[in-house]
Amino acid sequence: MKKLILLITLLGIANLSQSQKCSYLYNVDYFGNDLSESIVPTIDECCSLCSKTAQCNAWTYLYSNNKCFLKYGVGEIRTVSSGPVFSGIVNKNTTPVEPRKCSFQGNFDYIGNDLYGYEQRMNSMDECCALCIKTQGCAAWTFLNYTGWTQGKCFLKSSTGEKAFSAGGDRQLYSGIVTN
Repeated sequence: MKKLILLITLLGIANLSQSQKCSYLYNVDYFGNDLSESIVPTIDECCSLCSKTAQCNAWTYLYSNNKCFLKYGVGEIRTVSSGPVFSGIVNKNTTPVEPRKCSFQGNFDYIGNDLYGYEQRMNSMDECCALCIKTQGCAAWTFLNYTGWTQGKCFLKSSTGEKAFSAGGDRQLYSGIVTN
């Protein structure tokens, strides 16, 4: 039985705790790097305590005496055969990433800074914005929609550069920037 537990531990098969913030290993001790020690009733509460402690990145929980050791980091990984011991790491990257979006203004062009090869025909400034969002290195865009060879032209830009305003507003000209 001990060999099976050791094999499972060595293979690194982790269980996900009920709180979904920590993954943990059975009969593994993250030895050293102790930050603090507390008595808590469950593994999940040890995980939760670590996730609420700024400098805590890992933890070890001794089931026999309900001791929770908060850790600066994983430290030395030791296999334990004397009773249930659980060690885990905290997933602190739970902040959702804001999607990129565009802001725009009419009747001006961002002069220069074109991403070459990314001049395309589009049906609307919204499509031009969407293309900029999907294109690596694109920070701004200009959409021309007046008659002639520039109708429906989308120019992607690496940066905003200088603004050139349309005289009289007779052109269908829009520019925007991509923000997070």
